[in-house]
Amino acid sequence: MFARQVEAEAELRALAAERGVLDLLAVRGLGLIGLSGALLRGPLAERTDSVRVRVLLLDPDTPAAAMRAAEIGECPEAFCAGIRLSISRLADFADYPLVAGDQAGERAVPVSVRSAVRGSPVGDV
Repeated sequence: MFARQVEAEAELRALAAERGVLDLLAVRGLGLIGLSGALLRGPLAERTDSVRVRVLLLDPDTPAAAMRAAEIGECPEAFCAGIRLSISRLADFADYPLVAGDQAGERAVPVSVRSAVRGSPVGDV
């Protein structure tokens, strides 16, 4: 665990490039995987072998998300929109055949996303 993302960048890039399974625990995940230039998108997109990715994000529909927004001085609506953006952007990995996730019912999803608060699926991605 790292207190700041910058402290972990080199190690995270290496893990995303080399590991067969990548489990990511984040509050929003924007800088790690949600945004186009996010830290792990490049290494995952450049893989030459398969990787299974699971992402655990804070559930944007819970009081915990609003509380975290207040703790860091952000507007709760914008903070929760950032979580939802990360969730929706994970669907982009469907275009990367070497990046796989879990099965959700009968539908295969490229990356599985679970709520950190409820432990239930946040949404199909």
